[in-house]
Amino acid sequence: MKYLITLLLLTGGLLLTAQKEVQKPKQNQIEIFYNVSEFFDGSPTNWLFLQRDDDGGGESELRLPATFGVQYAHRINARSHFQLSASVYDKYYNYDADRPLKNQVMQRSMYRFSVRYLREIWGNKKGRISLLGGLNYRLGFEDYYPLGGPVPAWGLVGTETLNDFGISAGVRLVKPVFGDFFLSLEASYTRYLFFGKGDTFDSGSPKSSPQNLTLRYGLGYRF
Repeated sequence: MKYLITLLLLTGGLLLTAQKEVQKPKQNQIEIFYNVSEFFDGSPTNWLFLQRDDDGGGESELRLPATFGVQYAHRINARSHFQLSASVYDKYYNYDADRPLKNQVMQRSMYRFSVRYLREIWGNKKGRISLLGGLNYRLGFEDYYPLGGPVPAWGLVGTETLNDFGISAGVRLVKPVFGDFFLSLEASYTRYLFFGKGDTFDSGSPKSSPQNLTLRYGLGYRF
């Protein structure tokens, strides 16, 4: 009987320890996301993911721009996270004939990195809302159409180098789906403080956009 009681106590202790481990909040999460950005310079934004591209011969097709990334977050305490992310943004833009005297972006190609702090302001089993803020860095280039319209030679467009640091702030919504998987929606505004310089085709030198509003649609996993 003594051995039976001892065995039952040990079994109960193990079960209690296992239950505590299951209930313990996961400390890390990894996430892949697709982002859409508005640069406030007249270039079109594909809010519905797909964009219609004109091949110049009267034909057009729907394409999905290469604007995706990966994100890692670590729980600091019950309501705070530290977040790192890296993404690629590579997108072509059609020429707008209604804006012939405006500098128009032909292509944006850049890498974007961010370090951010998140603070939860509301949460329950159905989801959580957090505020975020942090630092951003982008590295890449912007190609511009010359004033007056496209030209067949790719070398005759203006180029602006991107090598900028910025600050960002925004809000993030997380929705659990099944197990430790979750969906996320994030909106953030970034203001860049330093701007790159490049060679331009026309005398009216274009300037890289100093700001952008970005939406991130993500799928993540807690571990």
